[in-house]
Amino acid sequence: DDSSSSDSRSGGRMTENGLMDARRETKALFQELENAAEYCETHYYGNTNMRVPDLISPNEFWVDFANYIVEKNKITGFLSSNFIYATSNITEVIAMISILDLPFEEELHTITSFGDKGVRIKAAN
Repeated sequence: DDSSSSDSRSGGRMTENGLMDARRETKALFQELENAAEYCETHYYGNTNMRVPDLISPNEFWVDFANYIVEKNKITGFLSSNFIYATSNITEVIAMISILDLPFEEELHTITSFGDKGVRIKAAN
């Protein structure tokens, strides 16, 4: 057992000098970094001419959506068979898909057999 002053342990415990040595030897976990550059999305899908007032033009889908908001006073639960008209560009398609209240899980269809008389298939939605 060496009891010299250079020993950093005393009775299995770290002394103050040993603790300071351990701190110096430990790799720093936090390092100051230079300021990061901020970037802003300015166009989609290779099209740089997307900042125009008529990017999304009125059509049957948007008329249905406006009427739905006025009638129901809400935006959830909206479905329209005119979604096919909201496809003039990628921005309009993304907006249309985000507005439609499409189910994430499919519902099961009901099939009723009438023996020799046929079948009735009722779509879930």
